[in-house]
Amino acid sequence: MDRQGQKTILLVEDDAISILATVARLKKFGYAVVTTNTGEKSIQIAAGAGKIDLILMDIGLGGGIDGLDAARQILVLRTIPIIFLTGHSEQETIENARGIPCYGYVIKEPDDFVLQSSIEMAFDLFDAHVKVRESEGRFRALVEWTPEAIVVHRDGKILYVNPAAVALLGAVSAQDLVGRPILDRIHPDFHQIALTRQKNMLDNGVDASLAEMKYIQFDGTIADAEIRATQLVYDGAPAIHVSLRDITEGKRAEEKLRQLSQAVEQSPVSIMITDTAGSIEYVNPKFIEVTGYFLDEVVGKNPRFLKSGYCSPEEYSDLWKMLTTGGEWHGEFHNKKKNGDLYWESATISPIVNGAGETTHFLAVKEDITEHKQAEEKLKLSEKRLLRSEKMEAIGLLAGGIAHDFNNILTGIIGYTGMSERHADNNPVLKNNLQIVLAASDRAKNLVQQILSFSHQSVHQKEIIELTPIVMEVIDLLKAAIPSSVEIKADLQPGVKPVFADSTKLHEVILNLATNAVHAMNQNGILTIRLYPEIFHGVEYVQTGELTPGKYSVIEITDTGSGMDSFTLSKVFEPFFTTKAFGVGTGMGLSVVLEIVQQHGGNIHIESIKGKGSTFKIYLRASEGFDSGAGVKNPEKQYFGTERVLFVDDEPMLVTMAESEFPHLGYTVTCMSNGRDALEFMKKNPHAIDILITDQTMPGMTGIELAKEALLLQKNLLVILCTGFST
Repeated sequence: MDRQGQKTILLVEDDAISILATVARLKKFGYAVVTTNTGEKSIQIAAGAGKIDLILMDIGLGGGIDGLDAARQILVLRTIPIIFLTGHSEQETIENARGIPCYGYVIKEPDDFVLQSSIEMAFDLFDAHVKVRESEGRFRALVEWTPEAIVVHRDGKILYVNPAAVALLGAVSAQDLVGRPILDRIHPDFHQIALTRQKNMLDNGVDASLAEMKYIQFDGTIADAEIRATQLVYDGAPAIHVSLRDITEGKRAEEKLRQLSQAVEQSPVSIMITDTAGSIEYVNPKFIEVTGYFLDEVVGKNPRFLKSGYCSPEEYSDLWKMLTTGGEWHGEFHNKKKNGDLYWESATISPIVNGAGETTHFLAVKEDITEHKQAEEKLKLSEKRLLRSEKMEAIGLLAGGIAHDFNNILTGIIGYTGMSERHADNNPVLKNNLQIVLAASDRAKNLVQQILSFSHQSVHQKEIIELTPIVMEVIDLLKAAIPSSVEIKADLQPGVKPVFADSTKLHEVILNLATNAVHAMNQNGILTIRLYPEIFHGVEYVQTGELTPGKYSVIEITDTGSGMDSFTLSKVFEPFFTTKAFGVGTGMGLSVVLEIVQQHGGNIHIESIKGKGSTFKIYLRASEGFDSGAGVKNPEKQYFGTERVLFVDDEPMLVTMAESEFPHLGYTVTCMSNGRDALEFMKKNPHAIDILITDQTMPGMTGIELAKEALLLQKNLLVILCTGFST
């Protein structure tokens, strides 16, 4: 071979792209290049008269003859250095090449230095067959300046280290290493592996495959290295050449990447990565668990498929504006799972930027907060109920006090008017006027009853009653009272269970809601009243509270009126809130309705759409196993008597009325204005009375206190306790 002229390399490769790339690099190095893509042609070229100085042989050639077989046949024909090209550094590949004298193995697509160095080393080694000393000199000059750490050892002792190896092992100079055992610089965990590799090389004449080992620097630091070992002749005797490349930082980076990957895969929150157009490239297992979508169902899609329709387009627009300007977005999504269930999640979405500061992807970290939102809503509902309860309690105290005083006034008005009516038989005009006063007083009495219901201070007469007759009675009353422009539809289903309730109060509730419905329709529309049974197997939440599992009787009132917006719905049961014009209503109606229903253990649910009407559903717990027990009211009758009555009240008007009215009814009456005077009278006049009628709320001594003391004096005394309100 002419070493002074241009070297010619035969490149045997069956990959067209690799051929083009390698030829360009070889020519750049100054070599002449001959190429072929089959083993058969390579044999023909090598056997010909053309000038070939070295062969780069792809081991994995296609066709009838692979690279190894072609090399064997070429070496039979002529002696020439061959370097094997391989796509990987597996032991199996090396084992297959055993017995073929070659001058190196090069992983495909090496950097320029490695490729050129391998070729030059092959030329040098080939020349060494002729002049060993000259070859070693060339080798030493080459490895002294190579950046790759090189160590030569024989029989376990280091013979040579290049400057790169001195630096890698942390030594001051080569003298710190030469003559010392090679195993001193290898971690004990890898001693046996190193010895086994060395033995295989010496016994079988093959180079050791690429491997990873831990080595020990002079200061005791343990690091990772990638090691390649080949045989060579050094100072006239066989030795082992070891090339080391430090991969500690790479291993650390690999470990950090592994940990990061595990953290993402095992994260308790959903993680999504999209490209800059929003197409999903990755989701972690938590995302799959939360949404029900598998990885292959979402990759390549835009996350918009999760939309539930509850988030406005403006929110998504703001999100993209923030991200496309390099900002980080924080917010909440109300999304939909694969099975259709809705869920809430708190999300942080941020851009992923490269080294040049360019956004390449978007990262979304999302936490399922559905349970938190449900608990939050439940807390808000509880707070609203508590606030309403506190309002009702405060207003109730005021209402009770007013009702007490008003009842006293009404008692005087009704009593004196009734007394006057009996003396007006000869004056029809006066009698009529007095009857009008009595009718107005009766309306006032009903108003007081509403106030007392509102303040929890009225006495309810509850019993097992059927709802159908009550609803029918209200419908008949409405037909007579409302204009014909309102059509009434009734749907009273059979099988509705009786309830334990005050029939009068339920009558008021239904009539109140129906009247409100007529007003909401401006006296023109369809009023539908339904009665039906319903069963709940779990807890149900309605606007005013919760319904426990069980059977319910439901009264439903629907109108085709103006409906309500969300603000009105949130305020509709508050005392004194009204949508009616000034002076049209007190605003107390629905709050009283709710109080009555809740006093009966029920609740109310409203469904309303602005402009389309409203539906009120009254849920009353059904009383199973009972028949209707509603009593029949006896007609009023006038009572007379001859008993002795002690009347006690701190209201002078009532005292005066009693002094006048009781004698008219045949009773003998003694009147007192306070409890202490009444008790003193009884002590001085034992058994002078048959009946004690006393007001409850009086200064000094209450009616109950007086009654207890009176019964101690007269065991069989009949006591009637009167009050403007009861608690």
